[in-house]
Amino acid sequence: MTEEFLYHIWSSRMCGPDLVTTGGEPVQVLDPGTRNHDAGPDFFNARIRVGNTLWAGNVEIHVRAGDWNQHGHQHDASYRNVVLHVVYEAGSDASSGFPRIPMVELRHYVGTDAAEKYGYLHRSGDTIPCRRLIDGARPEAIESCMTRMGQERLAGKAARVGRLVEANDGDREQAFHQLLARNFGFRLNAEPFEWLARIVPVRYIRRQRDNLFQIESMLFGAAGLLDGPFTDRYPKALREEFRFLQRKYGIESMKGHAWKFARTRPMNFPTVRIAQFAMWHYRQGGNLGAMLENPDAGNLASMFRAGTSEYWVGHFRFDKPARKSEKRLGDDSIANILINTVVPFLTQYGQVRGRDALVESARVLLRELPPEENAATRTWARLGVRARHAFDSQALLHLKSCYCASHRCLDCNIGRSLLSPRRAGTVSARQTINAGS
Repeated sequence: MTEEFLYHIWSSRMCGPDLVTTGGEPVQVLDPGTRNHDAGPDFFNARIRVGNTLWAGNVEIHVRAGDWNQHGHQHDASYRNVVLHVVYEAGSDASSGFPRIPMVELRHYVGTDAAEKYGYLHRSGDTIPCRRLIDGARPEAIESCMTRMGQERLAGKAARVGRLVEANDGDREQAFHQLLARNFGFRLNAEPFEWLARIVPVRYIRRQRDNLFQIESMLFGAAGLLDGPFTDRYPKALREEFRFLQRKYGIESMKGHAWKFARTRPMNFPTVRIAQFAMWHYRQGGNLGAMLENPDAGNLASMFRAGTSEYWVGHFRFDKPARKSEKRLGDDSIANILINTVVPFLTQYGQVRGRDALVESARVLLRELPPEENAATRTWARLGVRARHAFDSQALLHLKSCYCASHRCLDCNIGRSLLSPRRAGTVSARQTINAGS
């Protein structure tokens, strides 16, 4: 038993509205109060009727009555306004208090089923703590959980966009350039790609936006990928052009070994991604406003179907000819960029401008995109919780990483549903847990 569980029992009124103190007086909870997450009593501004007296004040909760003195509350003036001491078990300390405070013992009111479920969730070693119990969750609880998790994840990403814009002195296009570059690098080359966008800011690219060759030379040169003893004319020409642009803009090159080619398919080589990034800037650069003002899924997807210059049709790396193939971003890659770059920017832009319609359009866009396929969504699917679209898959990612991994079951709508009073006809926690997977 933990105090966190007792906080949940008290705030959700799972112990019922009518209680009795350890002294035998009836207690009616009119308002359980507001949870206090700082120092002091656990709940502020509760309204409690004890016997015929109505009290307005604070509530303190402990597992055992003796914790009052062990925690030193008897010497702390901030606990003078406590009107009710709520404990799981009173033991021999039923009269403890400062001064004598009415006490309610919850073990008489908390069902064994809820206690068993909480104990299982608290101790579970599964990546999804409620794995063996989730079949008992109410569908509306799962739906509300998905909505809340999706909104939380989107809000977190929008906040990071805000910090990125602030770090770039309010230059939204440079912030977008950096985040987009990071997502062009995907997981393996995200860091070097973001650094590349810092040393070749969007204002340099904008000045050469009509010349794809110059954009490529800046990006490949700054990436440190033009240092080899080439035999092909194209990389040699890029290198010569970069030397001119490097002097013009004062660009410092990265080290070429920062880029990872191993354990990745040729279509994901950083050389191909940089070539696609260069083409995107050539075709769409400086068009951030148009994207934010017209957030249609089909329109946005078409804007990111970047190809490459002719050289890359027959190459994956410099000086290494390959079978000719169009190297365009695939549907999954485009969806990834929309989810992780465009949608957060659209949300943050709408928030800053006070345009709720744009914020809502970001959510709509997520619901128009297919769900992501990854380890987290596959895990949830095996438990019967399937993502219908990208909003759901983002929600499930957030739920697993931010709640399940930390056993925050009491903060989760699904966990709360499982701990709510059992409905007639459902099996007990003991039966479910013992049944295995």
